[in-house]
Parts: sequence; C-alpha cells; structure tokens
Amino acid sequence: MFIDHVHQMFAGAGVPGWVDWFGRPVATIFFFMAVEGFIHTRNQKRYMFQLLVGFWIMNLGSPIVQHFFEVGNLALSNNIFTDLYIAVLAMYGIQEISVGRRTHHSKQILLGGLAIIAPILLSLLALGLIVNPKTMMFAANLAMVIPTIMLAENGLLLYIGVFFIFSETTGSYNVLPFLFSHSLTLESTPDLPSLDSSLAIRNG
Repeated sequence: MFIDHVHQMFAGAGVPGWVDWFGRPVATIFFFMAVEGFIHTRNQKRYMFQLLVGFWIMNLGSPIVQHFFEVGNLALSNNIFTDLYIAVLAMYGIQEISVGRRTHHSKQILLGGLAIIAPILLSLLALGLIVNPKTMMFAANLAMVIPTIMLAENGLLLYIGVFFIFSETTGSYNVLPFLFSHSLTLESTPDLPSLDSSLAIRNG
C-alpha cells in the first residue's frame, strides 16, 4: 500500500507511473482478506465494527501524520477502510437477505436491503450537501464519521469484494485472475483526476 501511493505523492519529483504497478494488486488482496475474515469470524457484527473503528482511526490519524510530513498544499483523504467497510456491509446485507428468504423473515430481508442501500443513500446525501457552500463543511465532517462511496478510494469498484464472497461460498476462485489483471490494467490508462484529488483541501 505504501508503494501504491509513492507515485501519487511524488510524481512531481519525477517518480514514474510504472511504480504503481507494484501496488495496484494490494486493494484486491485487501478485499479478498476482508471476505475471508467475514466468512470465518465468530462475530460478524464485531468484525464490521472493527473495520469502522479502523476507518475512524485513519481519518483522525491522517491529519496528524500530514502535519509532520507535508506535501505541498494538498491534503489527501485516502482511507481504504471506507472501501472495506462498505463492501463487507454489502456482503452482510446479501447474507441477511438470503437467510431471510429461506426462513421467511421479512424483517431480516429488510435489514439486509438496508445494509446494501444505506451507504448509497448516504453518499447521495453527502454529495448533495458538499456542492452547497453553506453545507460543505457539514458534509466534510459527516464523511469523517460515516463511510460513503463518494470518498471511497475505489468508488463503486469497492463492490468487487462481493464477488469474492460468491467465490468463497461456491469454492471457486476463478474471479481472482480477472480482478488481479484488471487492477494492473487500470495503470495502463491515462492518469485521471480522482475524486479524492478533487476534494483535496488546499491550505492556501
């Protein structure tokens, strides 16, 4: 993960783009391990809460680290726990819907649907707030507490974690080579400004 951000942080100093090739597969491996943890943990709710705590710690720790290691006037908002938490929450939602359908518990189905839809609705809410100068700071503070797809490093691609849970439950990992090659292919495309970059805080 450290190597994955070297080019992002030091491209202006001449670090070539191919350095990212060594870091691109990292997020895919993270998602795979998150699914393994979700499948085999004794307490899935506690596991998700631990991911949420990781999200909070990174949001609090990043400004502290940046205070001592400044890079120009940019403040990054990268937080891989955003992606992991939302992806695992979607897996939990799918699981609850599946169990609810088998046991005919409508409340469990509703809970599963809410677990999948809530991050999307919160992201739309945050997006609506952040475009308004009067509510921009409130949206930024909200995103520090609640994981949203809008600020996820991988955007909607974070849902690739869901493919892993199907591979785990069916005993087939044929999806791994595809995702691995896809993560490398991303680097062959021209550099595009990310949402994180567009939301970077300039210190004047």
